[in-house]
Amino acid sequence: MAIYTATNAKQELSSEIENYGATIESLRDRLGEYADTSLPVYNGDIISEWQLMPIAYDGRGIEEFGLPAEPTVYSLMLGDLYAYYYDLLTIALDELESETN
Repeated sequence: MAIYTATNAKQELSSEIENYGATIESLRDRLGEYADTSLPVYNGDIISEWQLMPIAYDGRGIEEFGLPAEPTVYSLMLGDLYAYYYDLLTIALDELESETN
């Protein structure tokens, strides 16, 4: 599994606009859903993706969302990945918006 990238995010959002008629506003409202569904499921993939994400996101999950109810190494990594993916999606959506203006 390859790490989720800004290119992946932009392609995913662009596809929603082209194939389903989504608007920038509707996509912005659902960025959290896109970040969530992009998260890896298997522990090995969680570890691999977490190791490849920028170090600046290490600990961001706790900073932004607090500790999960039952914290595990994997849930902490997923929090960091969620913050990273959300930022990638936000950047991609901002780029799509500027391209349409």
